[in-house]
Amino acid sequence: MPRCPGLSGAELSGAERAYRSEPGVAGPVVHDSSQLMEAVALGQAVALVPESLAKLHPRDDVVHRPVPDARPYETAVAWREGIREGWVGRLIRTVVELAGQEAHRAA
Repeated sequence: MPRCPGLSGAELSGAERAYRSEPGVAGPVVHDSSQLMEAVALGQAVALVPESLAKLHPRDDVVHRPVPDARPYETAVAWREGIREGWVGRLIRTVVELAGQEAHRAA
């Protein structure tokens, strides 16, 4: 069972990834990014987070530092199967369009 339901791979802490690979190692259970930052502030975790998350949750009791040699990661968009109308449909179409433009620029 995931220890951080609701968090994307980008929001999972490095410590959480270690917990998953080492059976029997206990760690904090968090349900969103603000809880993750609270666990870090309490000294219960060390997290590897994207710069956008660091800017979203600025705190006087948490220090953020760039890790220039960290491996890049991919961000994915997920939605419930069968939903393609309304704002969800517009979001999906926009993301797919922007991803295609980015892929075309990289080629």
